[in-house]
Amino acid sequence: MQSMTGFGVASSTSAGVEITVEARSLNHRYLRINVHLPEVLTRYEPQVLEMIKARVQRGTVDLSVRLELPAATGVFFNLDKARIFWQELEKLRKEFGIKDGISLEALLSLPGVVANAEAAIKPEKIWLQVKELVEEALEAMLEMRQREGGSLKGDLKKGLSKISSLLEEARACLPQALKSYEMRLRERLDGLLSEMTEREMKFSDEEVLREIALLAEKGDVSEELARLESHIEQFSLLLDEDCPIGRRLEFLAQEMHREAQTSTAKAFSLELLQPLLTIKAEVDKVKEQLMNVE
Repeated sequence: MQSMTGFGVASSTSAGVEITVEARSLNHRYLRINVHLPEVLTRYEPQVLEMIKARVQRGTVDLSVRLELPAATGVFFNLDKARIFWQELEKLRKEFGIKDGISLEALLSLPGVVANAEAAIKPEKIWLQVKELVEEALEAMLEMRQREGGSLKGDLKKGLSKISSLLEEARACLPQALKSYEMRLRERLDGLLSEMTEREMKFSDEEVLREIALLAEKGDVSEELARLESHIEQFSLLLDEDCPIGRRLEFLAQEMHREAQTSTAKAFSLELLQPLLTIKAEVDKVKEQLMNVE
């Protein structure tokens, strides 16, 4: 199991260029990728995106590539562009009979003649090294996600164990709670029947017992507890799978929350309500933890 939180960095030098790649990921409901490449490498963005998609299925992934050159090469003069501009400007000067020559200042102000040294980098010469570093940074990020996932898995198992214990506690007090509830219903109905006059309709003992049983059944949470137990078993089995399981776990946690919510609404005694409320609180904790599971 992997979490969606991770970080990885890799760096190296190729063709005199220092290359640094950073990859970080955070939780997100779906897969969202942000790639930041230097202008000279933008042609390779589709390949970088595919490399990330092949490794990550969920979360926000930010990947950046930084290129650094020695300080002495911080400025680059594009002689080819300068030569072309000069030749074309000379043609214009002669065509229009302009006596003044072309100044160096004017030539340097033309677009592309002076540029950051990064513009002089030949992308095809460093791409293979960049690609290797992207892979290294992603692998380091995934290793961190795996470690975080192992920790999350332990916490989730503890939460499931606690919910299972509370489930057994609720089941243990259910028979007595049902019996007490039936007795309270019987006493209430007996009180109502004793107040009836002879003209009012009277009920047989069999009819009274049937009504008591129907009312008691409405307060019985046995089915909800059985479904909750089934969801816990499925959840526990999923935790041991190696593939991304976050969305399936979220679905099961939502179902567990629904059963816990229904049970607390139907609970008819304090003894039964207490473990059910704690179950609901523990399921909420599980749901919160799942927000960071891939």
